Amino acid sequence: MKSQDLFDQVTQQIIDQIESGNVPAWRQSWEGGLGGGMPLNHAGKHYNGGNVIMLWLSAHVHGFKNQYWMTYKQAEALGAQVKKGSKGTHVYFYSRGTKENSKTGEAESFQFAKCYTVFNVDQIDNVPEKYLPVIMNKNPDLRDMATEDFIRATSAKIDHVIGQGNFYRPSTDSINLEPFENFHHAHGYYSTALHELTHWTGDKNRLDRDKAGKKFESGYAFEELVAELGSAFLCAQLGLENEARQDHAAYLQSWLKAFKNDKSFLFKAASHASKAANYLTGLQPSAEAPEETPEAMETLAIIASAQPEPAATTPEPEPQPAKIKTPKTAQASNQFSLF
Repeated sequence: MKSQDLFDQVTQQIIDQIESGNVPAWRQSWEGGLGGGMPLNHAGKHYNGGNVIMLWLSAHVHGFKNQYWMTYKQAEALGAQVKKGSKGTHVYFYSRGTKENSKTGEAESFQFAKCYTVFNVDQIDNVPEKYLPVIMNKNPDLRDMATEDFIRATSAKIDHVIGQGNFYRPSTDSINLEPFENFHHAHGYYSTALHELTHWTGDKNRLDRDKAGKKFESGYAFEELVAELGSAFLCAQLGLENEARQDHAAYLQSWLKAFKNDKSFLFKAASHASKAANYLTGLQPSAEAPEETPEAMETLAIIASAQPEPAATTPEPEPQPAKIKTPKTAQASNQFSLF
């Protein structure tokens, strides 16, 4: 499948979801902290970029409550068995190869797409106990110490000035958040803080994301989507509920327009959001250095067709996304301003 065809198909699924009145895949509410965590492969490594969104979408469409995914062959190696008739989810990623230039004789690099089929653990019988979900109930009104530590470890300058709103200001390289007590729930405070921290990563001395947004007509909407997805990825990683912002509906319309104009818009934003999330995770004292994935290698995913899944009889090897720890769960009326 050509990459542009892939972008067209998966983006159209998101467009259909939003236009039908449903919240996007990254804004789904998951009962008991299940299903909304970062999608993990059989080795506990998480997927990146567009794959995260599409695996979440697959989980939502099919009602999966488990965050683990694996190939048919990996399930079989564990003594487990994919249930008969299960339809898999295709995971795509780009790799690079080399070939000889017929005119110059020199080696040239080229990209090519690979496709793997994965199944959610809910589709598999007899899986080891470690893959079964653990329900985590958190008090939505209390501070979450693991998330507090995560935010503190970034060393970002964060002020709490009442009545100023929630924003990242590039000119001072600082964040302002309304005080914790001004939010309806802890979820809102933390998802907002992670949203602004994602903006913070775009500074020229960090990930220098300014040029990325300028490639699009709606550069501001692009940066907002990066922050939206970055917050969603980090909330999932930290076991927090990702709460919608007051300005979410307005941005949805600008994103819809951008999705229709450029079917790669969502995936490019997801790529930058993953880089931002990995950057912030890499600032943690006990964190492993996040794997640097070139944009051309960013993973993508698409829901498999309704036909019986060929991977159930022809297993394929597993791509290796980046490893995380599985931490801990956490709403707000807030307003964002990027100066």
